[in-house]
Amino acid sequence: LEKLAKMQVKSLSLSADSQELLKSLPHYAQKAVEAGFSLVTDLPVPYSSFNPIALELEMGEMRTDGAGSSFLYVEPDGDVLAGQGKEAVLGNFLTDPFNRIWAQAKISHNG
Repeated sequence: LEKLAKMQVKSLSLSADSQELLKSLPHYAQKAVEAGFSLVTDLPVPYSSFNPIALELEMGEMRTDGAGSSFLYVEPDGDVLAGQGKEAVLGNFLTDPFNRIWAQAKISHNG
């Protein structure tokens, strides 16, 4: 936290990739607030297989791969992928109706 403060970072988003780390999040969130950081809590962005949504899915009754079923990855040009690092373009968020993109995601996920 000290290093981030020296870099003039003002806000943090914390997440965990395991049950063990998830238990520690409140402690580290408190430390960040005490150090003067603002916590941003609305960023459950699954950038890789280690992400908050995957952890939530793991905690549920059914463990599943969330790519294409629980989340989609939108690139800056609007292309929609099942997840970061996936190559198949499901559609384009700027030009295609969401229902079509979601149907493609279902096909891709169940495929």
